[in-house]
Amino acid sequence: MPKEKLGVLASGRGSNFQSILEHIDLDVLKNVEVEVLISDNPDARALEVAEKYNIPNFVVEPKKDEEKEEYEKRVHEILE
Repeated sequence: MPKEKLGVLASGRGSNFQSILEHIDLDVLKNVEVEVLISDNPDARALEVAEKYNIPNFVVEPKKDEEKEEYEKRVHEILE
């Protein structure tokens, strides 16, 4: 069975992200792999966690006066 691919959005410490990765490592979460992490915060600790696990990661900060739909489109393009 092919693994389900996850894209994770995080903006803070990354504790939930870390927990997901640990549960994958322990095989508690089966047939799942994290493909990418996206953060809107360049200082998010979650980015460090992604680096530790060799997971591609991106910072996508909202631009001043950017419509929500435009921001979401930029995030979606990474997830594709």
